[in-house]
Amino acid sequence: MILRTGWVFVLVATAIVAGAQTQPDPQSVLDQIEERLFPESFTATMRMYTDKPGQRPTEMVLDSSHREGAGTFMVVQAPSRSRGMRFLQKEDDLWMYNPRSGSRRAIRLSPRDSFQGSVFSNNDAGDPDYSDDYTAELIGRERLAHPELGSVDCWVVEATARHERATYGRIVMYATVEDLMPLFMEYYAKSGLLFKRMYLFELKQIAGAIRPTVWRMESLEQVGAYTLVTIEALEARDDLPERLFNQAQLTR
Repeated sequence: MILRTGWVFVLVATAIVAGAQTQPDPQSVLDQIEERLFPESFTATMRMYTDKPGQRPTEMVLDSSHREGAGTFMVVQAPSRSRGMRFLQKEDDLWMYNPRSGSRRAIRLSPRDSFQGSVFSNNDAGDPDYSDDYTAELIGRERLAHPELGSVDCWVVEATARHERATYGRIVMYATVEDLMPLFMEYYAKSGLLFKRMYLFELKQIAGAIRPTVWRMESLEQVGAYTLVTIEALEARDDLPERLFNQAQLTR
């Protein structure tokens, strides 16, 4: 079938590709997909561009710090009206603090809600780890046409929610057979409805590995709506202090 992205065409073969290669352990594949997206602990600068039909496009620049097992701390750098707004992902919660609000209290956000009007959810923005919330199963091997890699064999992994707190009912991921590079994902609601797709492009050497640096998330509920995340800087870090990932830091 052919999936129209609004940017490129991606073709996914419906037939399983034959091959003698030994099938990998599904949970190991999920872990390695995570490693392909981000280091375990890192700092990053990301640009988030959202375009929805009938609305003016928006753009936001975020600085993000993530420490494995501790959480994610994000600060908005642009636009100027939102500069200084902070977010803290801690376990299953995302907290927001706006220093211009006049309050010293952070607001708890629903993990399933839209992150700042984008097609990404709050949990998508704050939690880069899938293996905490999803159990993986290898469901096939297919060929995918990618704008940079050409026709490439991919493992198809179905990640099913471990618990009710998970943002999605399941996520189907396509990662290359050769090196488990994630290229395409489908997101399903708890009801089983497919309602978002993400395409990963612009493979570059960054933070010690080849990684996709452009992520395009498209809504199937609102036709034509998408958010484009560009990773402008990424650095693996093992020195991020624990104190960065608490509410006292958030509302300082």
